Amino acid sequence: MTVRYFSLFFWLCLLGSSTLLANHHHHRRAAPAKPTRVAHRYHFTSPLYGQNALTQILNRLIQPNSRSAKIAVYVKSMRHGDILYAHSIYQSLAPASTLKILTAEAALLYLGPNYRFNTQLLTDSGTITNGVLQGNLYVVLSGDPTFTDDNLLELLSALRSKSIHAIAGN
Repeated sequence: MTVRYFSLFFWLCLLGSSTLLANHHHHRRAAPAKPTRVAHRYHFTSPLYGQNALTQILNRLIQPNSRSAKIAVYVKSMRHGDILYAHSIYQSLAPASTLKILTAEAALLYLGPNYRFNTQLLTDSGTITNGVLQGNLYVVLSGDPTFTDDNLLELLSALRSKSIHAIAGN
């Protein structure tokens, strides 16, 4: 359910962006008084407002920092179907490359910009005898995507700072 919500949110943002760009154009055609059937679509004869700036920004962003980077971009007007920007659109890419955008947006929206992941060491016993923790030790992970081996070593150093050198439980 959450994935559907964020996917819908993402596509609505794209729709809103293309509508915003289209509405800034000064030469829009007025709608017919009594539409019955659409015979053809009206297409802008000049570039959309901001399209040149969009093209320049995208050209700068897609310049790969390394030769191994693969980037493809396709921007289409949701109102008229015009292709606003295309770069390497026939290049095969892994879907995860595009899903990162949705994941990042969902995390920002759901967790907020100030969210910090919290990793904890917990025990069911506070007793330490001769450097041995009498009980179980639990590592509570929060899904931090940046958690590394160095962070794990920091947690173990925290145990050592409490003079714990062994664990009697699990």
